[in-house]
Amino acid sequence: MRVPEDEHPIAIDKLVDAFDAAVSTELPIVVDICDMILRIGSDLVSESMETYEPNLVPASRSSIEALERVNLDHTLPFEDACVICLEDFSVDQMVIHLPCSHYYHEHCIVQSLEISHLCPLCRHPMPTLVEELPQPPEPEPQ
Repeated sequence: MRVPEDEHPIAIDKLVDAFDAAVSTELPIVVDICDMILRIGSDLVSESMETYEPNLVPASRSSIEALERVNLDHTLPFEDACVICLEDFSVDQMVIHLPCSHYYHEHCIVQSLEISHLCPLCRHPMPTLVEELPQPPEPEPQ
């Protein structure tokens, strides 16, 4: 955005007025207009994308099997659709209820939890295999 330097004060005033109208805050607002060129080498981005490996930790099999399965009815607070597959829920449909109170189709959430132990909506963590492994005993003090 090329703003002539003599118009900077007017642009800043308009920006601050718009911000004041949208947000009520007692904090000071500081605005600076400057020319800047930011360039990230495409090789760097490509290399980063090629070497990135997400560290996804699956939920434990026992925690998945222990999830509450419920028939949806009008008394339960649930979304209109499964956020994983985006298909609508129907009344009397069997779904899985996560501890965070979100509902999913069984096949959708099981497949998701086998990849990542986090709720797809709120990131609530489910137990992982690492948490279920027996921990080595602490050495006794001598």
